[in-house]
Amino acid sequence: MPVPRSLLLVVALALLTACQTPPRQPSTTTTGYATIPAPELRDLLAGMARSHDQKMKLVFYISLPWKGVDPPFSSFFNKMGTQQRDLLAELNAWSQAHNTDLTYQSTTDIMGTAQKNMEDRQQAVILGDNRTDLTRDTLLQMYMDYEFQISILQALLPKVLDKDLKTYLEHSLKIHQDGSKELTTFLKRYKAS
Repeated sequence: MPVPRSLLLVVALALLTACQTPPRQPSTTTTGYATIPAPELRDLLAGMARSHDQKMKLVFYISLPWKGVDPPFSSFFNKMGTQQRDLLAELNAWSQAHNTDLTYQSTTDIMGTAQKNMEDRQQAVILGDNRTDLTRDTLLQMYMDYEFQISILQALLPKVLDKDLKTYLEHSLKIHQDGSKELTTFLKRYKAS
């Protein structure tokens, strides 16, 4: 039985219309969490979780009896360890409640390689330092890290829609801003001593 011409015309028109429909753009929202793509938000949050964890590891390292930092500065690092642990717990609670995996995934592009190179160089400095140099170098590295975290948080906060995530980000921003001010004071004191 031959297919009616009108049916072929309808099918051809449907195919033509489907081909002319513009491709669907990727969503710029992460199911209501933020106005940025979901992968970008996940990567930013994973980086924050990793940063909290790395700071806690640094605090552990400098608390070793044969390492340590000069006494006027040790209270900052003790407080930093507690604050970063609490921030990581807040972020992990949010990620579990929202089924978001915060496993850090390093990239292999130029920026990812540069980031790894910088971290390796910073780690080599810290591991090779004597007590006096360790104090100076950790203060400098934490100042740079805190300023970088502040910059990320300030860029991300206006794009976040989720109330609980915004609360964590605001808390983290306050801790990093206060810490940056304290580190600035310490660096001035360290220079004078």
